[in-house]
Amino acid sequence: MIRQFEDVLKARGIVIAPGSHLERICIRIMDWERQRKGLEPINLMEDVRKPWSEALGLWDLVRHITDLSSHPGFDALIPHLALLNKGSAPQNVVALQDEASNKVFELLIGLISLRVGKDVSTDDPNHSKGDNPDVIVTLEEKRWGLACKVLNGFSPLTMFERLEEGVNQIENSPKVETGCVVFNLKNVLDHNLLWPILNLDQFRSGKLPYFAAWPSLDCPLSVLLEVAGQKHRDLVEVNTEPELRKLFHGKKATPGALLFLQTGTALRTSVGPLMTSVGVFVYMDLFETGQCPKALNLLNYAMHHRPVPTQSSS
Repeated sequence: MIRQFEDVLKARGIVIAPGSHLERICIRIMDWERQRKGLEPINLMEDVRKPWSEALGLWDLVRHITDLSSHPGFDALIPHLALLNKGSAPQNVVALQDEASNKVFELLIGLISLRVGKDVSTDDPNHSKGDNPDVIVTLEEKRWGLACKVLNGFSPLTMFERLEEGVNQIENSPKVETGCVVFNLKNVLDHNLLWPILNLDQFRSGKLPYFAAWPSLDCPLSVLLEVAGQKHRDLVEVNTEPELRKLFHGKKATPGALLFLQTGTALRTSVGPLMTSVGVFVYMDLFETGQCPKALNLLNYAMHHRPVPTQSSS
């Protein structure tokens, strides 16, 4: 798939830059394939969690790119594709103060939107004025604006500020009827908690590492859901519900936010641990209406490369 990914980029005039973070991950993936075939030795003392997570995050992004490369709306994302060479492309690892990586998050949301929506457009990543939602897409016959935000810290006050920015972007855009702020929590997730080394002290003393492996995907998923729930509770507790209601009163934005959580981890199998990516969109229903807009549920299916269920099976 990496070769296919390269071909898709080359067809748009983009070459994986020598020495870039993107190239290093691609080379690492090909090295692992040679190790799998017994052509290179495996370093058993390496903490593989971050390199594997980066590879899994890139693989997920590459799969969206290659799957959608023939989509008629794909080329609208070319300016964002070019930024894959500029920063950290995976969206499941920490990348603090990395503006190019933040723009790649917009690319991911654009790709996901292409899977389930129509007429996708994106704000120019190189000349963005911040006065439009980053991604605009028709979902459920409405023009939605998706304002993408990447949190760099844990402060609920900062989260409110970013939420307010996104709500205003949606409100000020004449191109959209409604919208939602989408937060990426990659920089505030404790990724090691999702994939711990069981003998960390001994590993630091020179012993072989023993990496945890979950019995099922439900286990790390429940951790991600708890993180999302805590972010929700902290936002409301610190900023207060009256202030949040004031923010959304009379606005086009849906009264909530979509949280994107993704990380690398390992699962137990009969033949040993399986490295995998786990991720989810969680709708932060700020006023506990008990409803998530159907259009946003569609994005969750698309994120996991799954077909949208028909009305009869939903």
